[in-house]
Amino acid sequence: MSQYYVLVADTHVEELASVMDIPEEIDYDDWFKGKVLTIDNAKSIPAKLKRGSGKFRGSIMPGVLPLFFEDFIKQLKDFGVENIQHQYVDLYDPAAGETLYKYYLVNIVGLISCVNDFDMSLPAWERPKLEKFTIDATKTNGLHIFRLAEKPRLIVISQELRKAILANGPVGIQMIPTTEFTGFMG
Repeated sequence: MSQYYVLVADTHVEELASVMDIPEEIDYDDWFKGKVLTIDNAKSIPAKLKRGSGKFRGSIMPGVLPLFFEDFIKQLKDFGVENIQHQYVDLYDPAAGETLYKYYLVNIVGLISCVNDFDMSLPAWERPKLEKFTIDATKTNGLHIFRLAEKPRLIVISQELRKAILANGPVGIQMIPTTEFTGFMG
């Protein structure tokens, strides 16, 4: 049985920076549907760090929407991940009065219903909390990174991708086995 992992920023890191809010020109829901988006790579999206953000910059910037560092995106692509899109972000740090570069807003194409024993036919308010779950590998379409239809905010990666990430020395991230995930992200 193949193991899968929930990919999150490690919020236990001291001095961790995080993103303040959603830029006005972004439709929040679009970035969690797993569908291909029209992205204009000629322009960047303005974003702002939360007040009190520290100086630590990890592979993933925590916040409402996923921001990945450019080196992390390169690692994913070098592994062979093709189902991600990314839009360049001008990330303003109000404390330093400067703009940070090299982060991208990431769209993960592929919203997949693959959690074992999870009844999606129930209304959302009646569904059980998604924790300590297993993935039906036959339903993942062979993707190594994807979002769950059962909980679109979660990013799930395969065991093979986890090994590749670990080989490249990830910075400030956690890869929590889905069978140990308690719903807390970070």
